[in-house]
Amino acid sequence: MPDNRHLIQKHLTWFFRLRVPNDLRAVYGSAEIHKSLQTHSVIQARTQRDVLLGRYRREFEDHRRGAKMEDLVLSNALIAKREIAQASPSRIAVDLGDERLTERELAADLARETAARVIPQVIGTDDPDDPRYMEQFELYHRVAHGTSDPLAPLLEPWLRETKGAVKTIAEKRKVAQAFLDWMATQRLVLIDDIPRRVASRYVREEIAGRGVKPATINKEISHLSSWWRWLKKRGHLEDSENPWTDQGYTVNPDAEGEDEETNHRAWTTDELWTLFNADPAACGVRPATRATLLRFAKAALYTGARRSDLAGLKVGDVETKEDGGLWLIIRRGKTKAAVRNIPVHSAIEPLIREMIQDRPADEWLFTGPGIVGKTTRRPCQLRGQAVAGHDQRTKVDAGPARSPRDLH
Repeated sequence: MPDNRHLIQKHLTWFFRLRVPNDLRAVYGSAEIHKSLQTHSVIQARTQRDVLLGRYRREFEDHRRGAKMEDLVLSNALIAKREIAQASPSRIAVDLGDERLTERELAADLARETAARVIPQVIGTDDPDDPRYMEQFELYHRVAHGTSDPLAPLLEPWLRETKGAVKTIAEKRKVAQAFLDWMATQRLVLIDDIPRRVASRYVREEIAGRGVKPATINKEISHLSSWWRWLKKRGHLEDSENPWTDQGYTVNPDAEGEDEETNHRAWTTDELWTLFNADPAACGVRPATRATLLRFAKAALYTGARRSDLAGLKVGDVETKEDGGLWLIIRRGKTKAAVRNIPVHSAIEPLIREMIQDRPADEWLFTGPGIVGKTTRRPCQLRGQAVAGHDQRTKVDAGPARSPRDLH
């Protein structure tokens, strides 16, 4: 039997798939790692699969070891910090005649004793000259006696209080975790370890250094900035400046190659003509599927609605107003502004009337090959994604190479 474990083939391309352990799903923001191997060859796919398996398994272990060290040292340091802060700096706790200790001095002594007990458990040695011992002792001391809080433990509280779609929260988690991982490589732990110059270095070297587009850079900066705003609101920052403010990138209009405007612009008349008149055989799309996509595309063209908005319409969402005109009732959408009533343009009114004629109100408005068969807890989004897959193939094969990437 061929060994195709952790491999799946879609549209002749091989993908790597690996389940994320339950205890690490919060770190990765998903239950599964799904990655295109960008090859049609199963032999090459198996080779890449073996490399990725080794990499991710080592990564899982690194996360677990790091979590053990960080959790045990930080949790005890935070307890010590709280006890030191609550202890009186003047009230005497120990009076032996020749030695007197205040409550705060006693709490500090107990904190040192705790560090001497906990750190060997984490690193496996009690040798104070060991570099790992010194590193963890310094970490413990900075947290226990500092005025700033460690950043990592505040990730989950921030996400729990953040409103947004599941996909958006997962994206925020991914961006924040990548930043925390970078902080660990730089031996940075506390919120105050991130002044503006450090944030600027992270943006320049780590985010922009990946070669991503300005829009992606700005989105990651926005997520981190929102985390810092939450930290200030919850009292973890006093009057400190948000280090992510004004760190965004702008597009250089004189730069060569594509910029963001190239990917987000209106369709030209020639491009629309090419799209609507493309040969189905040349696109690799069945005629029945193309008929579904054309109905969908015409509705999108004359409404400006998103894919998921249109895909989620039921027959009962088409209503006739007093003047006899048809309206599309968008009841749910990506944003609050998406919930609205859209008048049906006269150019597509015959098409919409044909689609609703003699059909039950609870049926999907758009049906047919290319969109049917998607019934889950998020049917609107998945039906829209089904259309997106066919739409992208049609644009790549039939339309100009630099057509806008978004139907909306």
